[in-house]
Amino acid sequence: MTAQALSEAEGKRKVAKARLDQANTMLKYSKLTAPFDGIVTQRFVDPGAFIAAPTSGGVTPAAAIVTVADFQVVRVQVTVPEIEASFIENGEPVKFSVEGLPGKNFDASISRFSYALDEATRTMLIEADVPNPNLQLRPGMYAITKIGVEKKNDALLVPVDAIVMEKANAFVFFYVDGKAKKIPVKLGFNDGANAEIVSGATENDPVVLVGKTPVTDGQAIAAKHAP
Repeated sequence: MTAQALSEAEGKRKVAKARLDQANTMLKYSKLTAPFDGIVTQRFVDPGAFIAAPTSGGVTPAAAIVTVADFQVVRVQVTVPEIEASFIENGEPVKFSVEGLPGKNFDASISRFSYALDEATRTMLIEADVPNPNLQLRPGMYAITKIGVEKKNDALLVPVDAIVMEKANAFVFFYVDGKAKKIPVKLGFNDGANAEIVSGATENDPVVLVGKTPVTDGQAIAAKHAP
C-alpha cells in the first residue's frame, strides 16, 4: 500500500471515529438523569412522544419533561405583620398544623427571614425547615402556624374585642358606676385573640367588651359578666 493510500485510510478512520463519538454523545442525551434523588411530581409528556430540540431562537415550550421534587425536608413559609417583624430572630420556635393531618402538630424553628417587608402587604417572609422523613407533609399544603416571638410571665391580657383603635392610639372602656369610661392604654403583643396591656390598666379593672357595638365615653351600660 502506498503512502497516499495509507494517508487516505487514516483520514477515513478519523472521520469514522469522529462520527462514532458524535453518535455516542447524542445517545447520552436519550437518557435523563436527575441531579438528586426525588419523586416525579409532574410529567409533561407521554412515552413515545416527540420532543422538539431547542433551537438557537430559544427554548421550545415542550422542553420540560418532568418535575422532580425532594421533600425529605420541607420549607414552611409564613408572612408576619409589620408589628411583629422586629421581634423575629433565627431559632425562634415555630408550631404548626395542616388540615390534611388533623390532630397532629409539628415543631420547628425559624431558619431564615427576609428582613425587608413587602411594600404592598406590609408583611415579612420567614421560613422554617422541617424534617419530613415519612413524607407526611406534602408540597403546597397550607399550614396554621404559631411563632414564639416573645415569652412573658404574668402578662395582662384582654380580648381584642375590648380594644378600640383610633389611628395609632389604643383605648379600652372601663365599667365605672354604671357608665363606660374611655381609658388610653399601651399595647404589647397581639395574637389576634388577646392583646397585652403594657400600661393603662390593671388586672382588677372591669373592662367592657365592645365588639361591633359602638360605645361612647360616659355612655350608660348594663353590667354583664363575660362567661
